[in-house]
Amino acid sequence: MRESKYGYAVARTRAVENSLLDKNKLERLASTSSLAEALGQLADTVYGEAIAALPAPSDWERALDAQLAREYEFITEMGHGKEIETLRWRYDLVNLKLLLKAEKHGAEPQKLSALGSVPPRELLEPEVLPPAWREAVQRARQEEDPQRIDFILDRALFQMALASSDNPYLAGLWRLESDLVNITTFLRLSVLESRGENLWQEAFIPGGELDRLEEIQPPDLEALQSALAQTKFGALRQGLESCRLTGSVGQWERLADDLRVEYLNRAKYIPFGPEPLVAYVLGRENEVKSLRIILAGKVNGLSDQEIGERLREVYV
Repeated sequence: MRESKYGYAVARTRAVENSLLDKNKLERLASTSSLAEALGQLADTVYGEAIAALPAPSDWERALDAQLAREYEFITEMGHGKEIETLRWRYDLVNLKLLLKAEKHGAEPQKLSALGSVPPRELLEPEVLPPAWREAVQRARQEEDPQRIDFILDRALFQMALASSDNPYLAGLWRLESDLVNITTFLRLSVLESRGENLWQEAFIPGGELDRLEEIQPPDLEALQSALAQTKFGALRQGLESCRLTGSVGQWERLADDLRVEYLNRAKYIPFGPEPLVAYVLGRENEVKSLRIILAGKVNGLSDQEIGERLREVYV
């Protein structure tokens, strides 16, 4: 059944995986002398058409967004849009946050994403949203604290995504994501110190493998490190230590992204099913994240070394 349903789609996806950029290509891009040179090299890749359509080099983010849109359309056009629907919900979430915060300030929302499952401007129409999100939006509208708005909507997303993920690979992906988001939130709240303990219970997302994290409180990083020591997250202790010493979560976020890629790689050994389709889309997203780091680094005058230290592992 899986072979007949997914055989064609997986074969096409395996073929286009060859267009993913490997680590060497990303490092060459990082070593270019300017934004223009980096875009020139990128024009010889799958991003070429989108780069050629840019009104100006400074609009480079449009090219990355356009390529991501093509990837989602690629899977959807093969009849498998349902398999990647929960991935689109993440962009709906971002749009909801932007819309609600703009609404509170009587302003126009900026930088809405076209990658969601619903046109952004329709998200606040009650009949469009599923019940879990309608309730979350109602609660968020009663909040004045932007951080609490984020926590309310984040919980709604994960609750719905975990409940909707029947496929074990996708369910495992969302459990991993909930754990990584919880750890990142714990670290960010630990930096705040004065507010962290009060917000942690509101921020914590249940459903992952690390539900016991709810029992410890920011800013107790030693307790966090101890809780993670005998788990797969223990290997990321360098990121925790870096946060403790510098107050920055940058290294932790890079290591967390590498762990996500490690999980995506499991799909390489699955011949038929939705797993390779999901992994391909997320692999391209991970690539785009590295490209944003490189191109933003060129704009801001970062050194090759500074950019290289921020690059993620790749799904190829």
